Amino acid sequence: MRKQLTSDLTVRYDGAKIRTAFGLAEMVQITLIVAEDITERVGASLIADWLLKKLNTKEAQVTKLEIDKVAVELDEDEIKKAVLERITKTSQ
Repeated sequence: MRKQLTSDLTVRYDGAKIRTAFGLAEMVQITLIVAEDITERVGASLIADWLLKKLNTKEAQVTKLEIDKVAVELDEDEIKKAVLERITKTSQ
């Protein structure tokens, strides 16, 4: 399933792992697709802003964020940094 968030940003739901053991959280995997013609910093800012809006809610109950298998704090600057590193690594 895909959803167009802006003209430059699309999110794709890749699946979820539901754990039935007590205390283990559900894991959701998504892919964010950024248009090639926007700058890396703008793309990182769009993604960080969208993620924080979705993850910083009582309903989400997010305790951990991983970007490309790297743990990232739920902080706008940390998310931007991790996303920018991933975009830069991919475009090389």
